[in-house]
This record gives sequence, structure tokens and C-alpha cells, in this order.
Amino acid sequence: MQPARSEEEPPIMEQTRTVEDQKTTIQETGARPSVLAILCVFCASLGMLFFPAVVAIPLGIYALKYINESDGRLSGRQMAVTGLCVAITSLSLWLVIFSLSWLGIKILTTLTNLLGGAFKLVTAPFGN
Repeated sequence: MQPARSEEEPPIMEQTRTVEDQKTTIQETGARPSVLAILCVFCASLGMLFFPAVVAIPLGIYALKYINESDGRLSGRQMAVTGLCVAITSLSLWLVIFSLSWLGIKILTTLTNLLGGAFKLVTAPFGN
């Protein structure tokens, strides 16, 4: 058991601990990056153009499938997942833009028809 310390005493540091040399170990796996994963990230980065973002989704799915089946010969899982996330985000933003545009057009058309009908109603007594 440790002796009880008062709250005014600073904590005691361990003096017996030594720091060993820590070397980072890089393992050469020989895995090459998946071309489909690279294409997925590239197409997803062009997501502002809509169609490359659509193409990036199947590329990412097939990249993940082939990386899983390669038994360590292919790498690039992080690239494929990143490409999928960026593509899905881009397509979600495109969906919001299309929806708001369609809604705006519908509201504008409805207001135009409403104002046109009100104008005809007001001018009807004058024979126009």
C-alpha cells in the first residue's frame, strides 16, 4: 500500500521507469494499390460534375470487392471508402439542389398563374 499523502504534497513521480528505444517497424507487404480505388477517388473528386460522382460509386464497390478477394495482394481500401463517401456526399448535394430547383420552379409557376388569374379577374369588367 502507498502511504497516504496530504493534498498539499505534489504527486511523486516514478523514478524506476526507463525509456527503451522505440523503432517504428514498417512491414513490406508487397501489395499494390487497386486501380479501381484510385479511379474511384479521382471520379469522386470530380463530383461537382454529377456524372463522375455517379460512376465513382460502382467503382468503389467493385474496388472493395476485389481488395477483399485479393488476399492481401491489393491495397487501397481507405481510398475506395473515401471515394465512396465523397461521391455519396456529392450526390446528396446534387439531390438537394435538384429538389430545391424543382420546388422553386413549382412555386414560381404557381405564383405566376395566381397573379395572372387575379389580373384577369380585375380587368374582366373593362372588356380585356
